Amino acid sequence: MDKPKATTPSLNQGDLLEKVKSGASGVNGQVVRAVMDIVLLELAQAIQDGKTIKALPIGNLVIQKRKPREDGEVLICKLRINDPKPQNPQDAATDKPGETR
Repeated sequence: MDKPKATTPSLNQGDLLEKVKSGASGVNGQVVRAVMDIVLLELAQAIQDGKTIKALPIGNLVIQKRKPREDGEVLICKLRINDPKPQNPQDAATDKPGETR
């Protein structure tokens, strides 16, 4: 008998867009989508180029190994999350350099 595979929750692009739009009240949904698409494309390009991604509150994403495949590439990554509590981006914009909460 096959062992059932464990499933983990996922966040697809549509769900992410809805969350971003709900957090950006007063901003046109098409603008939010355009900005989000650009951010995702830039992240994808940086990962493709093998760059380390340093973006709070996500943390540091480092590509450790690449495995070419016929249909693309498998990347083995390490993600270090510095602060498990997400910071409100509006609060971060009002912080002074060197100021901590």
